[in-house]
Amino acid sequence: MLKRNPLWLLLIMGTLGLATQVLAQDPSASIRHTPTPIVIDGVADDAAWATANENEDFFVAGGTEPTDEVDLSAKWRALWDEDNLYFWIEVQDADLFTEDTRDWQDDSVELYIDTESLGKGDDPITDYRPSVGGNFGPLDPAEAIDADPPIYPIYQLTIHGGQDKIFNGINHRTWINQLEGSEFDDMEQAPHLGVTTLGDAGYVLEIALPWKSLGSSEPTDILDRGSFGFGVAINDNDVGGARETQVMWATSDGDLWNNPQQFPDVALLFPEGSGPDIFVKRELDLGQLTTDVQQLTIPISNVGTDNALTISDVTVSGPDADRIAITGFPATVPPGGNGLVQYTLTPGRTGAFQFTFTINSDDVDAEDQAREVAITAASINPAGPWG
Repeated sequence: MLKRNPLWLLLIMGTLGLATQVLAQDPSASIRHTPTPIVIDGVADDAAWATANENEDFFVAGGTEPTDEVDLSAKWRALWDEDNLYFWIEVQDADLFTEDTRDWQDDSVELYIDTESLGKGDDPITDYRPSVGGNFGPLDPAEAIDADPPIYPIYQLTIHGGQDKIFNGINHRTWINQLEGSEFDDMEQAPHLGVTTLGDAGYVLEIALPWKSLGSSEPTDILDRGSFGFGVAINDNDVGGARETQVMWATSDGDLWNNPQQFPDVALLFPEGSGPDIFVKRELDLGQLTTDVQQLTIPISNVGTDNALTISDVTVSGPDADRIAITGFPATVPPGGNGLVQYTLTPGRTGAFQFTFTINSDDVDAEDQAREVAITAASINPAGPWG
């Protein structure tokens, strides 16, 4: 979702537009732990993804404002385990161009990662040097390490829509190598595994980034510190040539590419306890549905690590509860496991619908013995008023 800031003024400098007002920084997101590794296939159908927080607050940082959400909008999720930071993003973009040798001028996603929070604290790094000698070409890793001052381990990675290749940004210390089985040197390079898939109106990216390729911080270091720097940018090119727009998640600052002080702060959440602990999204929007009977599901997870979760009952309430029939739910969910509440929706009319599911557990040790899911939907007649 694109957030509009009514007070900002656009100043055009060369081919890029730079917003003159910068939104205030806050701890902007949290990333849940996954007890099982994510399968990187571009689908994001691992059950753990259903537990991940979704983030969609993007702001224009440069160029022209998108005309609507179809022109440009995005939402992302992330998860972590002891080995990898997992990232998934869905971008709506009606026109895709990947023809420019300057990756940031094409339709692409940029990630800014500062696992050691070097851009924050009492003595922050304010400039992590675009290049050695002022050249914007890619650096040999040895040059990056031996540079004076050195290239700091803060990373800018660019991924084109529809391609499974990471382009290392001009600001980084070590290369993220995409080839499995590559010979790593003493800088602890590591392979990434990423997949992008193209749709009719945009693209999806799913990627695993090894912690050891992102600096010296282990996840435990970040947990102790409380957060790390993490930025997401979307570049939009609708007609070829230079990009028309860049949007940033959680900030309108277009200077993240060379100022880690402006990276939003993101927290890693501690692994869940022994549990059982039910997790389900608090809100679901089903979007537009036809007036036909709909067979639907609600993903639920037990994010506890040791004990099985018992589901004793599922009820539904709200103004349209009479249109819902619950057809099934799991009696138990194993630790780290997942299940589905199955139900049918019989619209019977067009218009908006609202109903709330309550999922009950009789486990006395459960963190929450009842969880509610508020669901909204809209029903349309695809044949129109003439059908």
